[in-house]
Amino acid sequence: LYSVLSDFKNAKAYLNKALKYAGNTNEIWAVELQLARIYKDQSKYKEAMKILDELLMQMKQSHHLYGSLLFLRCSIQRVIGQSHEALQNIK
Repeated sequence: LYSVLSDFKNAKAYLNKALKYAGNTNEIWAVELQLARIYKDQSKYKEAMKILDELLMQMKQSHHLYGSLLFLRCSIQRVIGQSHEALQNIK
């Protein structure tokens, strides 16, 4: 809700709080993916890519969040002028 209202400060605060209560890897990764989306929405691409790169190293391709991870990563790469790299990620 806070990210929809562009209240990124509160959104990040609640997501960081959610990380403390996350009960398993799936929940942690889902929250981290949402944090990366917020950084993207704020044009903080370096911070978003740092999170996404870490997730990419940990997450298997068969994981249900893997497609969302790649989509977000590719969309950031396209915005920052790394279109070629973005295309390589989806192959």
